Amino acid sequence: MTGAAAVPRRGGNFSEILSERWYAPDLVLVVQTRYFDPRSGEATYKLTQLRRGEPDAALFAVPSDYTVRTPRERRERPETPGTPDKK
Repeated sequence: MTGAAAVPRRGGNFSEILSERWYAPDLVLVVQTRYFDPRSGEATYKLTQLRRGEPDAALFAVPSDYTVRTPRERRERPETPGTPDKK
């Protein structure tokens, strides 16, 4: 989708504002946008390095040093932020 608009400026001149949006229906997401306004400049978004397929299962694995504590245990023994619990 592309859109352009002429915006009036002082002195009777016009500035053109451009808006583009590229959508991939098979991915169900926007892969690129571009907005250009001579008053504020250009803003661009581009999706890159997209890989189709299943993500690595390691991304969803629970860390080996992860410990589940009840709310009571958290109140009794507050941990220092950024340090893992000792088992």
